[in-house]
Amino acid sequence: MTSADERRPRAGEHGTRAPRPLYAVVGATDLAVERAKEAVGDVRTLPERVETGAGRIGEELRRGAEKIESKRPVRPRRSGRPKLGRPRLDPAELRERARRAQSQALMATVQAAGRAEQEYERLAERGKDVVDKLLEQPGTQNLLAQGKDTWERTVQAVEVARRTVDEKTGEALSTIAARRATHRAKAADAAPAAPAAP
Repeated sequence: MTSADERRPRAGEHGTRAPRPLYAVVGATDLAVERAKEAVGDVRTLPERVETGAGRIGEELRRGAEKIESKRPVRPRRSGRPKLGRPRLDPAELRERARRAQSQALMATVQAAGRAEQEYERLAERGKDVVDKLLEQPGTQNLLAQGKDTWERTVQAVEVARRTVDEKTGEALSTIAARRATHRAKAADAAPAAPAAP
């Protein structure tokens, strides 16, 4: 039989026993709450930011279009009007471009996985901090103390019940054995004596 102290979680274990994924979820939730609070504050400045962003995007589109136009080679048509030319592509150059694109895609995937792992660890650390702060609060400490007290009382009640069951089981078995013996004795006394053999 194990004692109450062996089964009960020890003080401070809550912070060390929680799995990393739980911390990551708590951290992500805390981050979402923080961002939601920021978003409420940002709603007031939204019209200005949209207008500024739209102007900036329009300017970037205009510059990009100018850049593309300036890089296109122009070949004159036979009719005298200029014609936009298409660059000729060499198969070897196409293979090299495909190889580079594949390498770049692989590198981007590895980098994204690394960033995802870093973000996961950052969220887990943030979640652990939130849980630790929560466990340090007086209200949480009171609840943990009440839970500890309830646990100890429950374990004691179970131990008392087990002892009582063991005692009553022993008494019941003794009573059954005594009654069987009494019934056997009465049956032996009540049985007629067997005649002696000649």
